[in-house]
Amino acid sequence: ETDVGSWFAARKKSGREADFSDQRIISLKTALEYLKSFSGVIYIELKCGNEDFALLSEAVCGVVAANRSDGRIILKSFKLASIIEIRRHIAEIAAAALFDAGIMKMIRSEEFLPALAAEFGANELSIHYSLATPKLAAAARRVNMPITIWTVDSPRWVAKAADVGIAAIITNNPAKLIAARRA
Repeated sequence: ETDVGSWFAARKKSGREADFSDQRIISLKTALEYLKSFSGVIYIELKCGNEDFALLSEAVCGVVAANRSDGRIILKSFKLASIIEIRRHIAEIAAAALFDAGIMKMIRSEEFLPALAAEFGANELSIHYSLATPKLAAAARRVNMPITIWTVDSPRWVAKAADVGIAAIITNNPAKLIAARRA
């Protein structure tokens, strides 16, 4: 466990520092043990840079391989080289390439995203919702690459995502989006 509450409180200076003191983040192993009976998909994002992506990928894959092998984990990262490392350690695991809206400053068309992701070994896309266009969805379907969008908190995106062909939505408010889907 890591004490992040003290660090967070020191940065906030809100007068409510005591609310955060000694707050802990559990280990990935502990989280996966806790979620053993959870039947949904678990996304694990590897937040890494140029210096640590290989070590982080190896460590995460070691924990995942030892604690969860039911095919319901998707590892994902903005650092596409980490997907290559993930594949070296657990070839069969689902891996998603993460892209935010800023990617459009570097490529001409969102249609290139599935090909770029596939070149690094990804078999899924995890994109900022603003990139979820019919053109991208069609390109992803052509190479059998499901798309997950993040972080969607507006109920109107439920129907829009279904129309475009999005496989999953990541949200801060699941109850609100589930209610919209049922409506």
